Amino acid sequence: MHSNAPLNDPLLTRADVLRVTTLGATKFKELVRVGQFPPPVQITPHRVAWRSSSVQAFIDALPVADAYQDVVNLYDKAETA
Repeated sequence: MHSNAPLNDPLLTRADVLRVTTLGATKFKELVRVGQFPPPVQITPHRVAWRSSSVQAFIDALPVADAYQDVVNLYDKAETA
């Protein structure tokens, strides 16, 4: 089997991905399911992982908050939910 992934592209576990993206488990599962997060690679029949470059590309594509007030509003919404 041949892969185009560079050797310096480590694989991340689900726990690693949740940590670096700060996504919750439920949201992460949803994003993967609907194709909005990079798919995992199959390591063994019962184990998957994500290429760190794919996760970094997802992070890099996230929009930047328009202003500080947007961040404050997000926290206010989270606190009242």
